[in-house]
Amino acid sequence: SLTISSPTISLTSSGGTTSITNAVSISGDVTLSKAATVITHSGATSLTISSPALTLSSTGGTAISGTSTTVSGGFLHVSGQNLHVTSDGTTVVFLVTASTGAVSIAGALSVAGDVTLSNTVAVITHNGATSITIKNARESLTGTSDKTTLTSTVTNTITTTPTQTK
Repeated sequence: SLTISSPTISLTSSGGTTSITNAVSISGDVTLSKAATVITHSGATSLTISSPALTLSSTGGTAISGTSTTVSGGFLHVSGQNLHVTSDGTTVVFLVTASTGAVSIAGALSVAGDVTLSNTVAVITHNGATSITIKNARESLTGTSDKTTLTSTVTNTITTTPTQTK
């Protein structure tokens, strides 16, 4: 056992590496001053950082990478900036715009529950070049620029309200 009582302690190794083989307890801050610093974990399984609250802060970008990244135990909050999910680091496939709450999806959207539109006048807009089709197990409604077709395996009552152009 070694006890050193001093306001500051400096450990320097002539080989450039200082090794500590047992647990280390630090009650003050840790400052790394090298221009590009790496903390490497070389153990066989995992590295765990445990804290009542953890803040990652950077004046540049902050990256978390791995073959799998899991957020569990609570909400993932993205504050003040848009949330981008990319397929390859640059191609945005899912976007949430922070200022408006608008969501953009680059692929198919599958919904297992209900979809609720709460605006007084709700609009579903299709900007594609050809047609839009709405389907369920028994009906199919297809709209193009010149006609709307309803195909059904059951008897349906269709009510339409014509739009007049002046």
